[in-house]
Amino acid sequence: GITFGASKTPLDSMDVHDARSWCIVLTNFGYAVPAVLAAKRKLWYKLFMFISMLGASLFYHLYDTELWPRRGHRWFNRTQLLDFFISFQLFVMMALVSLGPEDESRAAALGTRGWLWPQRAISLSVIGYFMVRKHNAHLDNAVNIPVVFCLVAAWALHYHFVLGNPGPDEKGRRELARNSMLTLLGLAIYIYIQEQVGPYWFWHSLWHLLCSLGSFNILRGTLARPRQEKVAAD
Repeated sequence: GITFGASKTPLDSMDVHDARSWCIVLTNFGYAVPAVLAAKRKLWYKLFMFISMLGASLFYHLYDTELWPRRGHRWFNRTQLLDFFISFQLFVMMALVSLGPEDESRAAALGTRGWLWPQRAISLSVIGYFMVRKHNAHLDNAVNIPVVFCLVAAWALHYHFVLGNPGPDEKGRRELARNSMLTLLGLAIYIYIQEQVGPYWFWHSLWHLLCSLGSFNILRGTLARPRQEKVAAD
């Protein structure tokens, strides 16, 4: 399958190795920006996910760039798995914020809000299974990426057609179109540009910022949405 990280060209030019490596590592602090907004809005699960993503990716890339010695790769492999697991769950979470099921700023009927934690738990379980189903399964993007897109589609369909929540208004559709384009850009960087075009350090640093600041933009956008009540009774 398509793999991430394992096949990248090592950083050349040892005089600039550390600068490039620190660029990859420090751009993870971009996740502090949506974390602050989540804290202000008391979105504790989202705050936990942003802080977890910052920490996991920070430590993984300290090993990955060999700013910290890998010491037999044991801790490197564990931090890599954790980084991938959290990043895929974070993608599902933010996609569902944009689509509605994770948008906690909306006033929704009790039956709809009651699905938040089951939705999160099921998503975590499915992603976790596919990450550990075999050795280095977390590197198998050819399987894992379609899985998370299917999760997003399934929960969005459930939210709108099973629970009967309304679709986005015109402004919401414009936001959704913009977020979709940014998602495609991020996917292109993730599975092709950073590996095949390069330089890896630049594109992966940009990818960190795209994910973190894109998450902030999505969360901020929910503030401007009109609060919607579910019309049909649960």
